[in-house]
Amino acid sequence: MKKTIKIIFSFLACFIVSIMTFYGCAQPLLTAPTVTAEMVTTGDALAYEEYIYFANAFKSFSSLTKNDNDIGNVINEALYRVKLVDNKIEYDEETNMPENVELVLSKVLGSDHTFLFSINDYIYFASPNSRKDMSSADKFELTTYFRVKTDGTNLSEIYTTETEVSNQTILKVENKNYLIFQDGTSVVKIELGNSIGRAETIATEIKNVVFAKTVAEENDKYIYYTTDISDELINLGQTGTYIYKLDITTGISTLMNEIGYSNKTITPVSVVNGNLHFTMNDSDSLTYYYSYSSGAFSTAVKISNPIDNITVNNFLSLKSNSNDRTYYIFAVSTDNVNKTYCLQSGSKDFSESNLLVGSAIEILFAYNDYVYYAVENEGIYRISVLDKVVQTVALCESFKTTNIGFDGKYVYFYKTSEVNSTGTYYMHRADVRNAERGNDGIIELVGFLDEQDMPEETEE
Repeated sequence: MKKTIKIIFSFLACFIVSIMTFYGCAQPLLTAPTVTAEMVTTGDALAYEEYIYFANAFKSFSSLTKNDNDIGNVINEALYRVKLVDNKIEYDEETNMPENVELVLSKVLGSDHTFLFSINDYIYFASPNSRKDMSSADKFELTTYFRVKTDGTNLSEIYTTETEVSNQTILKVENKNYLIFQDGTSVVKIELGNSIGRAETIATEIKNVVFAKTVAEENDKYIYYTTDISDELINLGQTGTYIYKLDITTGISTLMNEIGYSNKTITPVSVVNGNLHFTMNDSDSLTYYYSYSSGAFSTAVKISNPIDNITVNNFLSLKSNSNDRTYYIFAVSTDNVNKTYCLQSGSKDFSESNLLVGSAIEILFAYNDYVYYAVENEGIYRISVLDKVVQTVALCESFKTTNIGFDGKYVYFYKTSEVNSTGTYYMHRADVRNAERGNDGIIELVGFLDEQDMPEETEE
C-alpha cells in the first residue's frame, strides 16, 4: 500500500480554487533574492537563504501535447519552492517527503531548454512555447521567456523564439541585466529591469556564437560570432570565416580577422574568465585550439596540439582557485576510446602525463579546483585538477545530465525514484561537502514524488 501525501493534495487544492486570481498558494518572501551571480550553470533550481525554487520534475518538449503547458494543467513539472529550516530541508517521518513545499506557478519549468534566474523579487524563466502556429499546430520546440514575482503573482510574457533555442544566458553588464539568446542565425538581446526592454536583434547570418555565462572579466562583456566570408572572396577561390567581437551594451560589432587570415576557418568554442577559446586551422592546414584575451587577434595563443585525428566531445577552461593557474579540459574520443585530458596553460600535449580520466565520462561543469562529470548508470563525480583525486558526489543509475544547477554547495539534478513506475525524473540535490568528507553519494529529494513512484509502505 502506498501512502497518499496529504500536503501535496492540500496545496494543489488551494491552487485549483485560487487559479483565476492568484498563481499558486505561495506567500511573499521575507527576503527578496538577488541576482544569481554564484550560479556556475543556469539550471532548474535556485537556492536562496530560506527557500529553494525548483522545477519538481522534467518533461521533454517532444512529450508535450495539446494543453499540457497551460496554466492549471501543470503539476509535476511546475515551479515550486521549499522552505529551509536551519538551512536544511525538513522531511516527514512517515512519507520521507520534504515538508514546507509550495506551488508557485503551474507552468512547465523542467524541460529541454528551461532555466531559472532571479533579479530582485522576480523569477525569470524559460518554458516550452504553448501557443499554436497559424495552422493550429503545436510548437513546443520553441521557447517562451517569462517573469513572475517570487510569490507567484504578476506573470508576464517576455518573448517567444522563432526557432528552437540553442544558446541562452542572462548577463549583468555595467549594472544592467540582459537576456541573450541565439534564435536561429540571429542573436537577440533584451534588457531586464523594472520594465522589460524591447527585443533587439544584434547579430544576423551567424554560423557560430559564444558568450559568457557570468561576467568575471572585461572580455566577458562581449559576444563572439562567425559568419561566412564575402561572396567576392569566395569568387576569388578563398575559404574560411569571419569572426566578430560584439559589444553587448552598444550592439556594435567589430571584425577581428579582416587582414592576414584568409582561408582560415575559425569556430568560437567558449568565453570564460575573459578568454575567448576557439579553433582555427594553421599554416600546416591542421586544426588547433587557441585562447584570446585582449589586443590584436594575432596575439591569440595556441593551447593544443593538432586535433584533426581526434574528436573533441567537450572542452572547458578552469582557473584554479588554489594556485590561480589556468587549466584546459579536453574530453576526446579516438579509435572508439574516450579519454579526458587536463592541459595546464603552456602544455599542449595529449599525453598520459596529462590524462585526467581514462574512461567515458560526460563533463558537466568546472568550479574552483574541480571538474564535475557524470558516468552513465553510475552517478556524478568530481576530480581535482591539482592531484587528480576523484570524489563521489551522487550515486544514482537513472539521472539526467541536462539542466544541472550548482550554487557552490549543492548540485541540483533530475533522477528517477527507486520505484520508477512512471519513468519521471524528479529534482534532487547532493551536497558536495559530503564528497569532501567521504560520505559518498548522499542524495536528497527536493520536492515530491508522484503517488505511483512512492516506495511501498513498510510495516513493523
